[in-house]
Amino acid sequence: MSHLPVNHPLRPVYRVVSVLVAGWLLVFGAVSLGSTQGQPWFGQGDWSALGLTTNRAHAVFSLLVGALVLLAALVGRNFDRTVNLWVGVGLLAVGTAFLGLSHTEANLLNFTVPNTAVVYLLGMVLLAAGLYGRVDLTAEGAARKSEAATEPAPTATRAREKASTAA
Repeated sequence: MSHLPVNHPLRPVYRVVSVLVAGWLLVFGAVSLGSTQGQPWFGQGDWSALGLTTNRAHAVFSLLVGALVLLAALVGRNFDRTVNLWVGVGLLAVGTAFLGLSHTEANLLNFTVPNTAVVYLLGMVLLAAGLYGRVDLTAEGAARKSEAATEPAPTATRAREKASTAA
């Protein structure tokens, strides 16, 4: 995927956003695990946490996904990029699947339309973080980055001089 940016200047912002998504998933998972204590794992009931319907399986799913994204963000390098891409696409797929299953017995995670909207939002945020989170880890990439940091910005006059000598 050579058309995706490398060393994007907003990469730290996307990394923080992925940590916030992981934090929300962990908080949601913990609150929903507490509110569904003693309920069936795949039950479809009125249990809710943070305004979304939930069950014990949904709580554990949220905890696992949140922990995975947080771990990837802490590791960094290009591991977080890969995890964010795959988890983002996975959340979009889960949201789509459970949108179709929301009023059936196969709704194992007790999803409703608001759940799907939140999962779509989280998936799109993680997908964007993955698309812009690539880092050049080669020695050449580090050298280019340090050269760009120490080299003064060319002025319009120097740019014109270079253009006239090149012609």
